[in-house]
Amino acid sequence: MRYSLSLRIMLLLLLSVASLTSFSQTEKKHDIVVKLNGDQLNGDVLEVSDSSIRFTYTGEKLVYTIKKAEIQKIMFASGRVETINALSA
Repeated sequence: MRYSLSLRIMLLLLLSVASLTSFSQTEKKHDIVVKLNGDQLNGDVLEVSDSSIRFTYTGEKLVYTIKKAEIQKIMFASGRVETINALSA
């Protein structure tokens, strides 16, 4: 009887630690596109071409094409920032 209780407690502790570990996983970072009008779009930049970018919002599958003429900068999840159109002071 005592062996069974110890086994149950150890199993409960093991499951508790496993569930805490899975909840503490870091959330995936996303890219931020800052438009010239000040709007910030959160999602993933899929492609950058000479005149536009292909972009999808976080949690969506629909792909948007945004003209580079409308974009100030892209802040990539990696930390790299690409300035497309600098704001004039």
